[in-house]
Amino acid sequence: MDSIRFSFDGDQALAAVTGRDGGVSRGQVASLNLSFEVGDDSGSVVANRKIVGDRLGSDFRDLVVPRQVHGVRVKVVGEQDGGRGADSAESGVAACDALVTTTPMVPIAVLVADCAPVVLYDPVQSAIGIVHVG
Repeated sequence: MDSIRFSFDGDQALAAVTGRDGGVSRGQVASLNLSFEVGDDSGSVVANRKIVGDRLGSDFRDLVVPRQVHGVRVKVVGEQDGGRGADSAESGVAACDALVTTTPMVPIAVLVADCAPVVLYDPVQSAIGIVHVG
């Protein structure tokens, strides 16, 4: 799996961007597809998310993913949201394109193809946010 890792404030916050290689998806979405919304087999998406989680040292079942809508809504998430959107699009955080958390070890994600991810980090508040832009 191709990935680029960015650390903020030492290792207090970590961001990563993945590429397309190293996964199990086939066809037009071949290899490391992480989206349930593009016609891929859901079992392949879950397997790909597990690959990413393992590589980053976290359990993909804790991942918090929004149901992106190309809008301006931001949701603050915490431990109680762990797993929302991890194994299905329907369980994702509803109708937003950005997630923010101050809870340590809550992995948050946005999915991009021809859009861009933006990561924001506030060391004073120990807050990290990720935005789907595009």
